[in-house]
Amino acid sequence: MPLLFIFAFYALPFSLFAQQTTAPAPPSTTRPAPTPSQTRPQSQTRPQAPPTNPQARPQTTPQPRQSRPQARPQPSNFPFTQYLSRASNAQGWAKIYFASFKRSNEPNYLSLAARQAQNAIQILQSAQNQLPKTNRFYHEVRARRLNLCDFYALLKTAGKSKGYYKIVPALSDDLCAQF
Repeated sequence: MPLLFIFAFYALPFSLFAQQTTAPAPPSTTRPAPTPSQTRPQSQTRPQAPPTNPQARPQTTPQPRQSRPQARPQPSNFPFTQYLSRASNAQGWAKIYFASFKRSNEPNYLSLAARQAQNAIQILQSAQNQLPKTNRFYHEVRARRLNLCDFYALLKTAGKSKGYYKIVPALSDDLCAQF
């Protein structure tokens, strides 16, 4: 008798545990595999209707809500950093081309340097025109633009000293004005 009591004492918790962990299998909602005579080539298959049981529906990622299409993307309110990065890029190329001109004395490098410097001056002038004079960035952009105007004058004198008078064109008066 004590042996039966010990067996029942130890076996009872395991049987309860086994009943709690095994859940009944859900009813099968899948179709049996078709036989080769029932299958069609991929080009002849029709799209299947969604299953009627909402729990049997395969998990899909939610689709984003369709919003009203906008006519055009909204421009950023203050593209100041874009102007500065483009001007810095053009100024960097101008200095690289001028260093190449000093090494090789080829007029193509001087014309490329002048073009890049003129492009940087125009970018900085358009950035300066968008800023109010009371803004501290206005004076920063103005100082950089005038510094580039001095660099452009250096390009012009370097070209004239080497005999290339028409390689570096004259800038318009408003680009290097002290306004």
